[in-house]
Amino acid sequence: MGGASDMEQRLQALVDRVQTLERRRRRLERTVGAVAVTGLVAFVALATLTRGAGVAQGAQPAQEQAGQPRNAVFDEIVARRIVVVDDAGVERVKIAAPLPDPILLGKRIPRGGSVSGVLLFDAEGNERGGYITSDEARDVALTMDEVGRASLHLGVGARGESHLTFSDGRGRFAAFGLTPKNTYLFLGNGDRKTMIEPQPSQDSDQGDDNQKGGQ
Repeated sequence: MGGASDMEQRLQALVDRVQTLERRRRRLERTVGAVAVTGLVAFVALATLTRGAGVAQGAQPAQEQAGQPRNAVFDEIVARRIVVVDDAGVERVKIAAPLPDPILLGKRIPRGGSVSGVLLFDAEGNERGGYITSDEARDVALTMDEVGRASLHLGVGARGESHLTFSDGRGRFAAFGLTPKNTYLFLGNGDRKTMIEPQPSQDSDQGDDNQKGGQ
């Protein structure tokens, strides 16, 4: 009987030991799981912060990434072309030498000569005016355009000619100009056109001749 009792005690002790080990195993699993979850959360947070920092750095202007302040002041900028775009990415101002051919209603139209200067564009990308110089004619012009054509044109040539022209593209126009020898006013309304070109008086001509003779 004593041997059986000892055996029962040993079995009970073994069972208690197994139960104790099982409880420890469960606690260890919970601890390891918590550590794993904590580590995963920390990893995700670190990755998010790292990515956010990268995006923020990428969003900075190139001059800031290069170590230059955003509002840096340069003594001189040398460039062939400078383009200003709006929030939609549409080119609204262009400074170039030479300027490209204009875009009208989405199509590139030949300009007819090489020009340089500043151009303005509307929200659809149509050229609407500018301040340019011409390579061939050697004149300078300020224009304000409707879509597809110039409505106001102020031009000055290289040899004393200048003019101011208004036009609606439908036969109505008014032009005032100066030439090296005279002035003129040219008006048009459909098929009716009037040219006014004052001639200097005879007294004025004689005065000019006397002045030339006295020189």
